[in-house]
Amino acid sequence: MKPKIYSYYESIPTRRQDEEFSRANAWKESWIKHGWEPIMLNNSHAKGSPLFQKLVSKVLRVAPELSAASQNNFQKVIIRFVRWCALHAAGGGWMSEYDVVNSGFTKSDAENFEKKSLVLMGDKKLFLFYVNEDMCRSCIAKFISDDLNIGPEIKSEFDILNCTSSLAEAHGKVIHPEFEIGKSKAELMKSLME
Repeated sequence: MKPKIYSYYESIPTRRQDEEFSRANAWKESWIKHGWEPIMLNNSHAKGSPLFQKLVSKVLRVAPELSAASQNNFQKVIIRFVRWCALHAAGGGWMSEYDVVNSGFTKSDAENFEKKSLVLMGDKKLFLFYVNEDMCRSCIAKFISDDLNIGPEIKSEFDILNCTSSLAEAHGKVIHPEFEIGKSKAELMKSLME
């Protein structure tokens, strides 16, 4: 049976949808190439978690305290947190941003990491994580109970959960490309897959 990799997509009006779909398709292709079953989750999945409403309420309460830049990108802030509810509703598992390219991360690699811990996260630049369903619930509960911001700035999930980079060994096998002037992120992703 193929391992599943999840990502989360929600339309953001300020982003070009053709570019977002190209990224998502490149993400899917890179994970299929290495034996995974990629599954794109969305808001309807997130609402399947019994913790969804509590988490959204918490994020909304923090909004007035955030900087103008964070408030202007508030939909992205909400998406960062509700994707955890989507993964919880799916039963937990592996999740990445949909612009993370699999360059050789296999089922065997995943199983070896899963033996080490119940919560696995890459670093702040490589957003790939693994949680089982119970730990996913615990992570969401921590988001609900802890501070999500330091003054006007929203914390990363990485910082809220006090994670160390337990997926450091995956670097090179999973790549989150940086933007380059003159190239779309989808083009960068496709060039990494060649």
